[in-house]
Order: sequence, then C-alpha cells, then structure tokens
Amino acid sequence: MFEENIGICESKLQQMLTPKSQLAIFRPLEPIDPSKPDYSSKEIMDEVAKRMSGDVCY
Repeated sequence: MFEENIGICESKLQQMLTPKSQLAIFRPLEPIDPSKPDYSSKEIMDEVAKRMSGDVCY
C-alpha cells in the first residue's frame, strides 16, 4: 500500500517517525536463552559464522 503526503509540518512528521531507540536494529543484543528451542537454519548460521570469521573474501 502506498500513500503520498506532501507539505507535512515538522511536528506531524516527527509523530510519524519511530524513534531510533525503539527500532529493533539499534537495540542491544539480548543473551540467548539456552532453555528455548533454536529455530535458526543451520546452513544460514554456518554461513554467517564463516563470513564473520574474516576467512571469506567478497
């Protein structure tokens, strides 16, 4: 869905924006609870680990 708004005042624009502190990407990582199941794809997690190790050139 798309909606275009033109000429929005600054205060209304600020109300439309999500504060950085509320965005998941900027939240601190929480420790993984080992008592809960891990539904991550092993193949993807192996690839992430490989790329983060610095052994792979892009």
